[in-house]
Amino acid sequence: MHNQNTSRNDVAHKPRLISYFLNDKAILGKAESFAYNQIIISFVLSKADNPFQLTTLGDWSCDADYVIDAETTEIITRLKKSGKKILVAFGGGSVPHNMYASLAGHETKIANEIAKFIQTNQLDGVDIDWEDSKAFVTGQPYNAIDFLVKLTDSLRTLLPKGAYIISHAPQPPYLSKVSSMNGYLAILEQAGPQIDQLNMQYYNNPPWSANPKLIVETYLNYITYIKNFDPKNIILGFPAQKQDAGSGYMPVEQIINEVIYPIQKEMPIGGLFNWALKHDEDGKWADAIAKAIFK
Repeated sequence: MHNQNTSRNDVAHKPRLISYFLNDKAILGKAESFAYNQIIISFVLSKADNPFQLTTLGDWSCDADYVIDAETTEIITRLKKSGKKILVAFGGGSVPHNMYASLAGHETKIANEIAKFIQTNQLDGVDIDWEDSKAFVTGQPYNAIDFLVKLTDSLRTLLPKGAYIISHAPQPPYLSKVSSMNGYLAILEQAGPQIDQLNMQYYNNPPWSANPKLIVETYLNYITYIKNFDPKNIILGFPAQKQDAGSGYMPVEQIINEVIYPIQKEMPIGGLFNWALKHDEDGKWADAIAKAIFK
């Protein structure tokens, strides 16, 4: 059994409560009073005709100089004043395999664009939402491990630790010892100290989806074999509502009683996130989770 109070770091540990925003700026504005301590604006991604120029996807936009539209900027300013960290997600499930292949070998170049976007808009960091599972399995037409390590290292050079947050959003098989997609084990071994948190997508990923016993078992086992990364910085992610994912939805009470509490009996929990903010329109999901993890 892992003791919850084994070190000063454990005592000082602050769980993260995160929501991803894609659409509905009215709810984004309301989130100023919600219990989240991070909001991740989704997504920035490479333009189809120029992979080294960024564009946005979702209910917000930026101009050619990467300045976010005035309405969204005003909301972000209020959210930051309320004490929330605001990150931007790079990637997402819509990015095609060949787009990442075109970026591979040019990690510093695309990192410069991402950092420029963050610094132009005074954001707090970036979430790398890479979902090109095929590249882990085949190793073709680019080395995904090498790409993600070099991208992370390049971003950290531009976005110093302590001043900016770098997170990644892997799926559970990416950290499974028995999966052919487990490239994140090597990524963490090589670049783990450069990564502040992992936002694990425990949805759309059977057999983990809506399987609290397996989720808890997996989370507790990470501490035994992940190298160069503190499992307390792993955040568990769930759909806010059924319509937010193809699989993996659990009512918030089930998440608290069957996932959060069992983990907390064994070790500190890194925190939770949901996809997506649009479907926690009154902040009740956040309030319930906050009561369970902020003790």
